Amino acid sequence: MKCKYLILTLACCCGLGRAAAQHTRSLSENIHTVRLVVDNDPLLPPVTRMGGSVNISFDDLTHEYERYIYKVQLCNADWSVNEDLFESDWLEGFNGRPIEDYETSLNTSVLYTHYRLLLPNDDVRLLVPGNYRVLICPEDNDDEPVCEASFSLLSPEMGIAAEVLTNTDVLDKSLSTLIKTYDVKILSGKFVCFDFFAKPPPRQRRARPAAQHPP
Repeated sequence: MKCKYLILTLACCCGLGRAAAQHTRSLSENIHTVRLVVDNDPLLPPVTRMGGSVNISFDDLTHEYERYIYKVQLCNADWSVNEDLFESDWLEGFNGRPIEDYETSLNTSVLYTHYRLLLPNDDVRLLVPGNYRVLICPEDNDDEPVCEASFSLLSPEMGIAAEVLTNTDVLDKSLSTLIKTYDVKILSGKFVCFDFFAKPPPRQRRARPAAQHPP
C-alpha cells in the first residue's frame, strides 16, 4: 500500500504546486469580491474542460459606471505569458472587448457596481487547452489592470483507474493501475496496465518462553 500512498501524494503535490501559481485577486483598492467560478459550481477549483464555462465577477465601490475591458493571456506552465504562439492560434474573436454585463447595488449601505464576464462568449472563444489569465482594465488605461483571474482548460487524453486487489492472504495485496490513453499511443497499444505489489515485512515471531518445571 506504500506505493498507493506515494502516487496519491505525488498527485496532490503536483496539483497544489500548480494551484499555488494561479491568482484571482484585486489589484486596486476600489475593487472587491473578485470571484472566478467554473461550470457554475463555486466549490470547484479553477479548472475545467475545453468548452466549459468560466464566470468572472467583481465589485467596483462606486455607482458611477466605469467602462472596463478584459484582456485574455495564454500562459506557460509557470504562469509566465506565452510568447511562442500567435494570438490567433489560441483565441478566436476579439481580445480587449468591454464588459457590458453590470448592475448597480440597491438599498445597500455601501454603493457598488457589480460586473460579470462569461467565457466563452460571442466575442471570445479559446481554442487550445492551457493556463489562462484574464486582466480587467479601464478602457482609457489598459496598461493598469484593476483585477485578474486565472484558470486552466483541459483536454482529457488519459484516464487513470486504480484497484486494490487482495487474495486469501491478508498480507498479500497489490495495486493495479489502468491508464486509458484514448488517442495517445503508448508503445504498441492504447491500454497500459501497471501492477504495484506492496507487501509488508514478514511478521516477527516471538520466541516462546521455556517451560518451567517445578523443583
